[in-house]
Amino acid sequence: RLHVPAFAGVVLLLAVTALPYTAFMYRSALASYERLLDDAARTLGARPAQVTRYVRMPLLAGATARAFFLAFLVGWGDYVVTLLVGGGQLTTLPMLLGAAASSTGNEQLTAVLSLAVIVPPVMILAVLGLPALTRKAAA
Repeated sequence: RLHVPAFAGVVLLLAVTALPYTAFMYRSALASYERLLDDAARTLGARPAQVTRYVRMPLLAGATARAFFLAFLVGWGDYVVTLLVGGGQLTTLPMLLGAAASSTGNEQLTAVLSLAVIVPPVMILAVLGLPALTRKAAA
């Protein structure tokens, strides 16, 4: 009744669905965050914007990456919200995979679509994990 486009409605609902995961990531990261580092930076003459940019953001970068990855996984693999809210107007890989898996004789197509669904999250995980691996190798 609100005449919201299907794509916008799906994105909005998936963002709301992913919000608890991102909030949990940041809550646990902020619980272990040392406020003394902010105080030390301010003591050394840093402005609040500089403290945020050069101290807080780098220390919370790992939590940001984990929250992004979890939010992406929630949206990427969602079938039900896309089907119900999208009203069949949106076609995503999980929807194609579900259709291929529900019919018989499409084993090859189902296997290819399964790989297509799995590859992007694995690539994102590899990119997000690459800085951590290079830091360990340098140490």
